[in-house]
Amino acid sequence: MTLHIFNPEHDLALAANSPFWTAPKAGARLRHDLGWLPVLWAKSGDIIVVGDVSASYSDVSALEKCLGQKRGNMCFCTLSDISVKVLSGKIDRVEAWGWDLAVVNQLHRAGIPRELMPSEALLERQRALSDRAVSARLLEHLVSEHDGVCGDAVAIYNINNVDCLMEKWGSVVLKSPWSSSGRGVRTWGGTCPNTRRWMEKVIRSQGHIMAERFLDKVVDFAMEFYADNDGAVRYEGLSLFATSGGAYIGNMLASEEEKVSRLSAYVPVGLLCDVRESICRWMEDTLSGCYVGPFGVDMMIVRRQESGGFLLDPCVEINLRRTMGHVALSLSTVECVQGMVMKVLFDDGKYRFRIGHGDWNM
Repeated sequence: MTLHIFNPEHDLALAANSPFWTAPKAGARLRHDLGWLPVLWAKSGDIIVVGDVSASYSDVSALEKCLGQKRGNMCFCTLSDISVKVLSGKIDRVEAWGWDLAVVNQLHRAGIPRELMPSEALLERQRALSDRAVSARLLEHLVSEHDGVCGDAVAIYNINNVDCLMEKWGSVVLKSPWSSSGRGVRTWGGTCPNTRRWMEKVIRSQGHIMAERFLDKVVDFAMEFYADNDGAVRYEGLSLFATSGGAYIGNMLASEEEKVSRLSAYVPVGLLCDVRESICRWMEDTLSGCYVGPFGVDMMIVRRQESGGFLLDPCVEINLRRTMGHVALSLSTVECVQGMVMKVLFDDGKYRFRIGHGDWNM
């Protein structure tokens, strides 16, 4: 059977790059409250690591009522249950939301055999592939291959080079190489001393900082993929999501046809298909022998400043892990929730997963 663990603090763990890293309070809370989420893609008989077993069964029961269907016979356990109940002897596969040194250390200390998880060398390679500098290389490739797309992103190793970019681009968006949604991202106009100090700190701690040309965003969305054992990359579907201050709010639940129809109001469907195929080819070469599992590529529709209309920014970043877009895809096939919105809310001291009616732009 497969053991699943939801570790949404993964991106921050990549930045820390230590097996002994401890998640901040908000990240730990999110994992504790929504640890049951793998029921949406796990198979019957699988084991899911949660923070509170009874609360997780209650949350899943509420979800099943909303969906009008059972999600299979999965077992919940805490990290300490893995060794106490000797469940590790029955586990032959482990799936994390994202792989990093910290989650591997937690699972190994709990009794999971080290050979069931990526080696340190593989973890190092996957971390390097998660650097936003790799996203910049994919963006450059896509911009060179397709008309109707745009975007500029470069890795900066010397803070003085940011000033040069501002003369060329105007305002820039700065991003730390590894960070979670809504964190490690700032817009720079050249006047804020706090942002300049933050840039210096990121370069010292992570080696470089990413700078992107500021674009007038209209729509956030993503394409979701899966890298197979044989090295092939397959497309899984579109994710139309909303953010606030860069932080994730929720997803639209709809058929692929409906999502394509909405995006076609801005860019040609053929362009979306061509970009999708280019990503599959590029990622097959890039991930070969290094990564098996789900990943997503965030994108934007932006306003064309010179002559009106819209352009596609085809790679804002690569998320080399499972994403909330994959979660939405696992729900979008359920007929009764099509046209609804999937949200993650923080209410009364707890993160809550909700499906309901509402504007997908939120």
